[in-house]
Amino acid sequence: MHSLRHTAASRMLENDTPLAVISDVLGHVDTDSTAVYFKVNLSKLKKRPLTIAEVRDHE
Repeated sequence: MHSLRHTAASRMLENDTPLAVISDVLGHVDTDSTAVYFKVNLSKLKKRPLTIAEVRDHE
């Protein structure tokens, strides 16, 4: 099950899916739990910084 969730999150990230959407699909309450998937693809992470709204919503 872990590898399925990890693959799903990685694929969504590769397709520029917003962090909030990935969190919802995975059932995470806190986006910090989802942020771990950003480690998967550092080049993608560099291209996809958090938006102001995502930062504000996290505070």
